Amino acid sequence: MTSLRMIEDDKKCKTSSSNDYFKYNVGETLKNMRLSKNLTQKFVARANGLSPAMISLIESNNISASITTLTKLLKFYGVSMSWLFNDNNVTSRYEIIRKDDRRVLSKISVLNGSRNGNGFCCESLAQMRRKKMHPYIITLSKDIVGDNVYTHFGESFMYVLKGVIELTLGDRQVVIGEGDSAYLDAALEHGFRSRDGSEVMVLVVKMTES
Repeated sequence: MTSLRMIEDDKKCKTSSSNDYFKYNVGETLKNMRLSKNLTQKFVARANGLSPAMISLIESNNISASITTLTKLLKFYGVSMSWLFNDNNVTSRYEIIRKDDRRVLSKISVLNGSRNGNGFCCESLAQMRRKKMHPYIITLSKDIVGDNVYTHFGESFMYVLKGVIELTLGDRQVVIGEGDSAYLDAALEHGFRSRDGSEVMVLVVKMTES
Protein backbone atom coordinates (compact mmCIF):
# COMPACT_ATOMS: atom_id res chain seq x y z
CA MET A 1 0.00 0.00 0.00
CA THR A 2 2.85 2.34 0.88
CA SER A 3 4.54 1.68 -2.47
CA LEU A 4 1.33 2.54 -4.33
CA ARG A 5 1.06 5.83 -2.43
CA MET A 6 4.69 6.65 -3.26
CA ILE A 7 4.08 5.97 -6.96
CA GLU A 8 0.98 8.17 -6.88
CA ASP A 9 3.02 10.93 -5.24
CA ASP A 10 5.56 10.73 -8.05
CA LYS A 11 2.80 10.88 -10.66
CA LYS A 12 1.62 14.16 -9.12
CA CYS A 13 5.07 15.63 -9.68
CA LYS A 14 4.52 16.01 -13.44
CA THR A 15 4.44 19.80 -13.21
CA SER A 16 5.79 22.41 -15.61
CA SER A 17 9.25 20.92 -15.08
CA SER A 18 8.14 17.65 -16.70
CA ASN A 19 9.12 18.93 -20.14
CA ASP A 20 12.72 19.35 -18.98
CA TYR A 21 12.57 16.02 -17.18
CA PHE A 22 11.73 14.13 -20.36
CA LYS A 23 13.92 16.37 -22.54
CA TYR A 24 16.92 15.11 -20.61
CA ASN A 25 15.61 11.53 -20.71
CA VAL A 26 16.15 11.11 -16.98
CA GLY A 27 14.63 7.63 -16.80
CA GLU A 28 17.01 6.16 -19.37
CA THR A 29 19.97 7.88 -17.71
CA LEU A 30 19.10 6.33 -14.35
CA LYS A 31 18.75 2.95 -16.02
CA ASN A 32 22.15 3.27 -17.72
CA MET A 33 23.81 4.22 -14.43
CA ARG A 34 22.26 1.19 -12.74
CA LEU A 35 23.36 -1.18 -15.52
CA SER A 36 26.87 0.28 -15.59
CA LYS A 37 27.20 -0.71 -11.93
CA ASN A 38 25.72 -4.19 -12.54
CA LEU A 39 22.84 -3.56 -10.14
CA THR A 40 19.30 -4.93 -10.27
CA GLN A 41 16.19 -2.79 -9.90
CA LYS A 42 15.42 -4.71 -6.71
CA PHE A 43 18.81 -3.83 -5.19
CA VAL A 44 18.52 -0.12 -6.04
CA ALA A 45 14.95 -0.01 -4.72
CA ARG A 46 15.87 -1.64 -1.43
CA ALA A 47 18.94 0.60 -0.96
CA ASN A 48 16.82 3.72 -1.40
CA GLY A 49 13.62 2.74 0.42
CA LEU A 50 11.65 2.44 -2.81
CA SER A 51 9.81 -0.35 -4.59
CA PRO A 52 11.12 -2.23 -7.65
CA ALA A 53 7.87 -1.25 -9.40
CA MET A 54 8.64 2.44 -8.89
CA ILE A 55 12.21 2.04 -10.18
CA SER A 56 10.84 0.28 -13.26
CA LEU A 57 8.28 3.04 -13.93
CA ILE A 58 10.88 5.78 -13.47
CA GLU A 59 13.47 4.10 -15.70
CA SER A 60 10.92 3.54 -18.48
CA ASN A 61 9.82 7.21 -18.23
CA ASN A 62 6.26 6.18 -17.41
CA ILE A 63 6.41 8.53 -14.42
CA SER A 64 8.68 11.41 -13.49
CA ALA A 65 10.46 11.01 -10.17
CA SER A 66 9.75 13.55 -7.46
CA ILE A 67 12.59 15.88 -6.46
CA THR A 68 13.02 13.90 -3.24
CA THR A 69 13.24 10.55 -5.03
CA LEU A 70 15.48 11.89 -7.80
CA THR A 71 17.87 13.50 -5.30
CA LYS A 72 18.05 10.22 -3.38
CA LEU A 73 18.85 8.20 -6.52
CA LEU A 74 21.44 10.67 -7.81
CA LYS A 75 23.22 10.63 -4.45
CA PHE A 76 23.17 6.83 -4.56
CA TYR A 77 24.81 6.86 -8.02
CA GLY A 78 27.26 9.60 -7.06
CA VAL A 79 26.22 12.28 -9.56
CA SER A 80 24.86 15.79 -9.15
CA MET A 81 21.58 17.34 -10.28
CA SER A 82 23.52 19.94 -12.33
CA TRP A 83 25.30 17.14 -14.21
CA LEU A 84 22.00 15.44 -14.97
CA PHE A 85 20.42 18.58 -16.45
CA ASN A 86 23.49 19.72 -18.37
CA ASP A 87 22.66 20.70 -21.96
CA ASN A 88 26.02 19.35 -23.13
CA ASN A 89 24.85 15.88 -22.20
CA VAL A 90 21.93 16.20 -24.60
CA THR A 91 23.33 18.12 -27.56
CA SER A 92 27.05 17.34 -27.65
CA ARG A 93 28.24 14.68 -30.09
CA TYR A 94 31.57 14.19 -28.34
CA GLU A 95 33.39 14.82 -25.07
CA ILE A 96 36.98 15.11 -23.89
CA ILE A 97 37.84 13.81 -20.43
CA ARG A 98 41.19 14.96 -19.08
CA LYS A 99 43.14 12.61 -16.84
CA ASP A 100 42.52 14.75 -13.76
CA ASP A 101 38.78 14.96 -14.53
CA ARG A 102 38.04 11.24 -14.41
CA ARG A 103 35.19 10.34 -12.08
CA VAL A 104 36.04 7.72 -9.44
CA LEU A 105 33.13 5.30 -9.21
CA SER A 106 34.43 3.07 -6.46
CA LYS A 107 37.58 2.41 -4.51
CA ILE A 108 38.90 0.40 -1.58
CA SER A 109 41.49 2.10 0.58
CA VAL A 110 44.38 0.26 2.19
CA LEU A 111 47.28 1.38 4.35
CA ASN A 112 50.46 2.16 2.42
CA GLY A 113 48.71 1.42 -0.87
CA SER A 114 50.72 1.91 -4.02
CA ARG A 115 47.92 4.04 -5.55
CA ASN A 116 47.65 6.88 -3.05
CA GLY A 117 46.23 4.51 -0.45
CA ASN A 118 43.77 2.82 -2.84
CA GLY A 119 44.04 -0.93 -3.27
CA PHE A 120 41.20 -0.96 -5.79
CA CYS A 121 40.12 1.95 -7.95
CA CYS A 122 37.56 2.16 -10.77
CA GLU A 123 37.56 5.38 -12.82
CA SER A 124 34.99 6.28 -15.49
CA LEU A 125 36.44 7.50 -18.79
CA ALA A 126 33.15 8.92 -20.11
CA GLN A 127 30.57 11.17 -18.48
CA MET A 128 28.03 11.76 -21.25
CA ARG A 129 24.63 10.47 -20.22
CA ARG A 130 23.51 9.25 -23.61
CA LYS A 131 26.05 6.52 -24.25
CA LYS A 132 25.89 2.83 -24.98
CA MET A 133 29.52 2.10 -24.13
CA HIS A 134 30.85 2.46 -20.58
CA PRO A 135 34.68 2.70 -20.48
CA TYR A 136 36.65 2.40 -17.24
CA ILE A 137 40.19 2.01 -15.99
CA ILE A 138 40.42 -0.45 -13.11
CA THR A 139 43.54 -0.53 -10.97
CA LEU A 140 44.41 -3.20 -8.41
CA SER A 141 47.45 -2.42 -6.27
CA LYS A 142 49.90 -4.93 -4.86
CA ASP A 143 48.14 -4.49 -1.50
CA ILE A 144 44.98 -6.20 -2.74
CA VAL A 145 44.78 -9.64 -4.31
CA GLY A 146 41.23 -10.83 -4.73
CA ASP A 147 38.58 -11.94 -7.16
CA ASN A 148 36.22 -9.43 -8.75
CA VAL A 149 33.63 -11.55 -10.54
CA TYR A 150 30.63 -10.09 -12.39
CA THR A 151 27.80 -10.88 -14.77
CA HIS A 152 25.70 -8.27 -16.54
CA PHE A 153 23.84 -7.56 -19.77
CA GLY A 154 25.64 -6.88 -23.04
CA GLU A 155 29.29 -7.40 -23.89
CA SER A 156 32.67 -6.48 -22.39
CA PHE A 157 36.11 -5.70 -23.73
CA MET A 158 39.27 -5.79 -21.60
CA TYR A 159 42.76 -4.55 -22.47
CA VAL A 160 45.68 -5.02 -20.08
CA LEU A 161 47.59 -1.76 -19.72
CA LYS A 162 49.96 -2.91 -16.98
CA GLY A 163 50.92 -6.16 -15.29
CA VAL A 164 49.68 -9.74 -15.69
CA ILE A 165 46.17 -10.82 -14.74
CA GLU A 166 44.38 -14.10 -14.25
CA LEU A 167 41.10 -13.72 -16.10
CA THR A 168 38.10 -15.78 -14.98
CA LEU A 169 35.76 -16.80 -17.82
CA GLY A 170 33.04 -19.05 -16.46
CA ASP A 171 34.82 -22.14 -15.12
CA ARG A 172 38.11 -21.30 -16.91
CA GLN A 173 41.08 -19.19 -15.85
CA VAL A 174 43.24 -17.60 -18.54
CA VAL A 175 46.47 -15.67 -17.93
CA ILE A 176 46.94 -12.55 -20.07
CA GLY A 177 49.49 -9.76 -19.84
CA GLU A 178 50.31 -6.24 -20.93
CA GLY A 179 49.04 -5.63 -24.47
CA ASP A 180 46.67 -8.63 -24.43
CA SER A 181 42.91 -8.20 -24.71
CA ALA A 182 39.66 -10.13 -24.29
CA TYR A 183 36.16 -9.68 -25.70
CA LEU A 184 33.26 -11.57 -24.14
CA ASP A 185 29.56 -12.06 -23.61
CA ALA A 186 29.08 -10.26 -20.30
CA ALA A 187 26.41 -12.78 -19.23
CA LEU A 188 29.33 -15.17 -18.72
CA GLU A 189 30.68 -14.93 -15.18
CA HIS A 190 33.92 -13.02 -15.51
CA GLY A 191 36.50 -11.08 -13.55
CA PHE A 192 40.22 -10.76 -12.94
CA ARG A 193 42.94 -10.54 -10.32
CA SER A 194 46.65 -9.85 -10.29
CA ARG A 195 48.56 -12.98 -11.24
CA ASP A 196 51.52 -12.36 -8.94
CA GLY A 197 50.22 -9.70 -6.54
CA SER A 198 51.86 -6.75 -8.31
CA GLU A 199 49.83 -3.73 -9.42
CA VAL A 200 47.72 -4.22 -12.53
CA MET A 201 45.79 -1.73 -14.65
CA VAL A 202 43.05 -2.80 -17.06
CA LEU A 203 40.95 -0.83 -19.54
CA VAL A 204 37.40 -2.20 -19.43
CA VAL A 205 34.65 -1.22 -21.89
CA LYS A 206 31.12 -2.44 -21.22
CA MET A 207 28.27 -2.28 -23.69
CA THR A 208 24.86 -2.74 -22.11
CA GLU A 209 21.56 -3.71 -23.69
CA SER A 210 20.68 0.00 -23.61
